[in-house]
Amino acid sequence: MKRSFSSVLLSTILLLHGCGGEGGSEPQSVTDIDNISSPIAVENFAQLSLQDGASHEVSLKNSVSDPAGLPLSLESVTSLSSDCEDPKFDSQAMSFQVDKSTPETCLYQYVVQNHSDTPQFDKTVSSRSYVLLSETMTSSVIPPLSEVAQVNDSLSISLEEKLATSFPANYGLDEQIVVLGDGSASADVSTNTIQFQAGSEVGVSRLIYSMTSVEGNNVKVGYIDIAVSERLDGMPTAENFSGPEDLLPESTITIDVAEHIQDPDGDILQLTEVYSYNAQVFVADENDPSNTRFTFSAKTPGSYDVSYYVTDHNGGFAVATVRLTVAELAKPWQDIVLANSQRYTAPWEEQSADVSQLYYQGIETEAINGTDYDITLFDHNTASSLCLSRGMVLPTSEQMEALFTAKPDIASSDHWPVVARYWTSSSQAASSYQAIDMSTGVLTASSSITPLIATCVYPGDLSAQVIKDKAYITHHGEGDFDQVQAKVVGKDGAPLINQQVYAYADSRALHFDHQGSLTDASGLATFNVSSGTKGPFNVFVNYYSQTLETVANFIDDTLTEIMVSGQQTLYQGGSASLQAIGSYQSGYSEDITNQSNWQSSESSTVTVNQQGEINALKVGMAAVSASLSGAHSNGLLITVKPLLTALVVEPDSLEIKVGASKQLVATAHYSDGSSKLVTNSTDWSSTDSNKAYVDSNGVVKGKAAGTVTIHASFKDGEVTQTATVYPVNVFTNQLRISPTSASVLPGERQYFKLEYLDDDHNWVGVTSSGTWSNSGATYSKNKGEVIGFGNGDGTVTAKYNGLSVSASMVSSGIPPLHGPATWKKADEVCKDYNGYYGPYSGNKSPTGLTHGGKVVHNHENKHLWTNYYVTGTNNGVTYIEKNGKWVKGPNYDKSTKLYFHCFGEDTESGV
Repeated sequence: MKRSFSSVLLSTILLLHGCGGEGGSEPQSVTDIDNISSPIAVENFAQLSLQDGASHEVSLKNSVSDPAGLPLSLESVTSLSSDCEDPKFDSQAMSFQVDKSTPETCLYQYVVQNHSDTPQFDKTVSSRSYVLLSETMTSSVIPPLSEVAQVNDSLSISLEEKLATSFPANYGLDEQIVVLGDGSASADVSTNTIQFQAGSEVGVSRLIYSMTSVEGNNVKVGYIDIAVSERLDGMPTAENFSGPEDLLPESTITIDVAEHIQDPDGDILQLTEVYSYNAQVFVADENDPSNTRFTFSAKTPGSYDVSYYVTDHNGGFAVATVRLTVAELAKPWQDIVLANSQRYTAPWEEQSADVSQLYYQGIETEAINGTDYDITLFDHNTASSLCLSRGMVLPTSEQMEALFTAKPDIASSDHWPVVARYWTSSSQAASSYQAIDMSTGVLTASSSITPLIATCVYPGDLSAQVIKDKAYITHHGEGDFDQVQAKVVGKDGAPLINQQVYAYADSRALHFDHQGSLTDASGLATFNVSSGTKGPFNVFVNYYSQTLETVANFIDDTLTEIMVSGQQTLYQGGSASLQAIGSYQSGYSEDITNQSNWQSSESSTVTVNQQGEINALKVGMAAVSASLSGAHSNGLLITVKPLLTALVVEPDSLEIKVGASKQLVATAHYSDGSSKLVTNSTDWSSTDSNKAYVDSNGVVKGKAAGTVTIHASFKDGEVTQTATVYPVNVFTNQLRISPTSASVLPGERQYFKLEYLDDDHNWVGVTSSGTWSNSGATYSKNKGEVIGFGNGDGTVTAKYNGLSVSASMVSSGIPPLHGPATWKKADEVCKDYNGYYGPYSGNKSPTGLTHGGKVVHNHENKHLWTNYYVTGTNNGVTYIEKNGKWVKGPNYDKSTKLYFHCFGEDTESGV
C-alpha cells in the first residue's frame, strides 16, 4: 500500500520540538509585563485499530501541558499527508477525529494556545501527531536509526541491513519518504532501501518512513536521523546506549551523554536537540555550549527511544539513540536474573499489556497467590517483534532449558505463570518453533500462529577481531581479503548459536562477501573483507545494540609478470587482437590488455595499437610485446604470410573424348607477386560427374557426351579463391556428309563431302578414304561424285571407321541438250559436265520413252549423237526424240556437229 506524506508546511516544522509563537494582536500595555511562557507540546504517536470502526478519536491531552498550569485550547489540526484530510477537532477536549476505514499512516500538525489573564501575551506552540491505523495492534514503532553523511553526498540505507533483527518480518517499505531538514530521499520498495541525497547545509535531517505488512492490514513507522557534516574525517561521534529500565511513570530524569560522545580533534561538544515519540524530552541548558544533558519524562509504561544530537561548533554533527524504559504496573512476578547474569523479562498480563498498548492474540486465566490474572498470549511473530521493540530477543531453547534447570518450580519460587507454554526462538520447521512447558521442562514444536507466553532476554555479548590482516588490494573486486571474526557469548561465557551479526564499514573502498551472518556452534561469524585501495580501514560489527570497531589493513599488490598471447600467423592485410595477462605478487591474474604499452620490433611489417590490435602490412616477421608498471612481457613472434589473391586453372576450357583423360593444372597467385602449383591441394568438382568426372588431382575423364563445368577451389589461411573450366565438351567420334540432300537434273553431277570428328575434336576430310555406295536414280564411279540417273529418288551412303552416313538425292527435270559438237568432241564435253566420257549410251529404255514420255519441243526431231559408231567406218550412230519416244536416226560422219545428251540424261527411271 502506498504511503504519502505531503511536503506542504514542512518548512515550518523543521525543528524537532514544538515551537512557541506570540499570540494576539492587541498592543502591549505599558504596565503589563510579558511573563507568560509558551505551552509545551510533544510529538504525539497514536496507533488505532480498524476493528473499532471507521471513526477514531485521537487525544492530545497527554502530549500538551503548560508550565504555569494555564488552561489550553486546541487551535488547529492540519493534515500533512496527501492521503489524509484535515480532521474535525474539539478545541476544549484537546482531541481530533480521524475517519478512515483502511490501513493508513497520517501525519498532522496541531497548534495549542494557553490562556492567561493577559490575552495579549498568550502563546501558541505547534507540534506533530503521527496516527497509524491498522487491523492489528502489534508494536508499530520501528527502532530509530542514525547515520552520518557529508554535504552534497548520497547515501544508500538498506533497512534490512541496518535494522538487522529489528527488521519487521513480512513487511515492505512504502513509497513515500518525509524529509525534515535539508536534502531529499526516495524509496526502493523492491529492496527495502532508502536513497538519501544530502543538501548543501550542515545539520541533522530526519527521514520518516512507514512499512506495510504483506497482508495490507498493519503499518509501522520509523525514522532515520542523519548528521550531515562538511567533512566526514575529524567529525564527532555518538554511540547508542541503554539508560535506566525502571523509571516510574510521569517521573523526570536527567540523562548525561558525555561518556558516549567524543571528538577526534578535541573540540567542545554540545547536545543541541533531543527527540522521542510520546515522551517529553528537553535539552537541559540550550545556552551552554558544552551542555551534554537532557531531561526525560513519560506518562505511559514502555520503552522509549530518544534521539540526541551533538555538534562540534565547526560544521560537524553526530546523532545516536538512548533507550529508556518506564516500568510497568506492579504484579506478583518480576524479571528473573540467573547467576550468569542472564535476565528473563516477566511475562505480560492483560492490565499491563493494555496500558502499554500491546496487541495480543489470546488470554489464559491463572490463579497466582490466590488472585486470578489474565495472562496475555502472543503468536511467534508478535512475540518476536515485542522483544525486538525492547532491544531484546526471544530466548533460545537452550536458554529456556537453562531457566528451567535453575527454576524447576518457577510457579512457586517466582510466581511465574505456567498456564501455557513459552515461546523460544529455535525453529523446528518453516513455520514451526519450539516451545517449553515450564512446569515440566518439555520442549515441543508449535505452529507460529499459536498464542503462547512470551519472555525476552538480552542478546549475548559481542567481541570482534581481525584474524587475517594485511591482505593485498583487490582488482575489480577479485583477489585477496582480510577476515574479521565476531563472537557472541551468553552471560555465562557460553557461545550463542544462530545469532544474527552484521558487519559494515565507513569507507566505500571496502567490500564484504556478506554483511549479515548467523553464528555457528562456536558462536562465531566470519566476514571476508576486501579493498581496492591500500591503507587501514575501520570495520564495524553490530549485534543488536552492540557495535564494535576494529581495523583492517590492506597492502599494495605489485605486478610481477606479463604474458602476451594470441594469433601468431597472419596473412598480409589481416589483423588480430592480442591479449596481455598480468600476474601480481599476490598470485592474482587479470587482463591488462588495454592498460599496457605495446611495441612492435618491426613496425613496417606488423603494427600494434594501445589496445593490442595488430595489423599485417607486409610479408615477414616481427616480435610484439607489452609493458606496464615496470614489468615487461615476452616478445610474441608474429609471422606474416602472403595473401592468396587468385587461382588460375589451365586450360580454361576443354574438349575431351568419351573414355579419354586430360590433366588440369591449378596455380595460386599471392599478394607479393609469387605463385605456386596447387593442383593436388585444390578441391575439384564437376557439375555433372556422369558426363565428366574430375579426381582430386585435377584429372578429367570423359564419361558421356555433353557439356559440363569444372569448379576449382583453393584455400590458404582464411582466404579462398575459385576458378572454373568452361565449357568442358565431352564428345564421341562422328561422321558427317554434306550436303545431306540434293536435287539434280538427270545426268547432272553432285559433289558430296565426307568428314570425320577425330580424337582431337577436329573435323577432317575423309571423302577419298570412305567407302561409298549409291542406290535409286543415282550413278557414281568416283568417290563423292554422284550423278542423277534418269528420273527418281536415290540415296548416297558413305562409311568410315565403322561409322555410316547417308544423303538423299532426287534426279528429275529435263536435262539440257549439249552441242552441237563432233562425235569426238561430245566425249570431252560430257566428261567436263558429269565426269563420264561419252554422250548418251544409245540403249533404248524398256518403254522406249524419252524424258518419261514428255515431248520436249526443242529436242524434237533432232539427230542426237550416241556413243556408238559403225565399225570400219567414220560414222557415228544417232537417235531422234520423236513424240516422247526414242527413235533411231541415221548415221553421220563423226566430224559432223550434232546435239547430244550426256550419260544419265536420257534414261528412264534410272535405267
